[in-house]
Amino acid sequence: MRQTINPDILRHIQDDEMFQISLSAAFPEIHEYILSYLRDSGCSCKNTILKHLWDSKDTYGMMSLENRYPHIQFFINVPEINPLSINKREMFGQVVVIPSTREDYRNLIKKAKEEQWIFHGFTVTETKRKWKVFFY
Repeated sequence: MRQTINPDILRHIQDDEMFQISLSAAFPEIHEYILSYLRDSGCSCKNTILKHLWDSKDTYGMMSLENRYPHIQFFINVPEINPLSINKREMFGQVVVIPSTREDYRNLIKKAKEEQWIFHGFTVTETKRKWKVFFY
């Protein structure tokens, strides 16, 4: 397990005006980012806020916020993911034949995403109401 900043903090910024004020007081260098986030929650400023809080995790400002807002979980533990343990399917040089309908094509793409197929690209050829999909 590794520790990371809890992205749920952003919800507290939006919902709790006292938390906004305390956060800005503890970290005045991100005050403008907090205001920007309040105007547009889709802005890239949220990443700046979270990164700054993570980088400040061992500071007095963060410790005082954690003491003042014990109901807010600032940091969470997430499991380590080993990329080698992810089950992926290599499709290089494989040919898949499907009926030539949009629905079957959509299903093929969906299956490739779900099973995390590995390939550089693919080409599609049509023969007698069938599509041949060649993965390379």
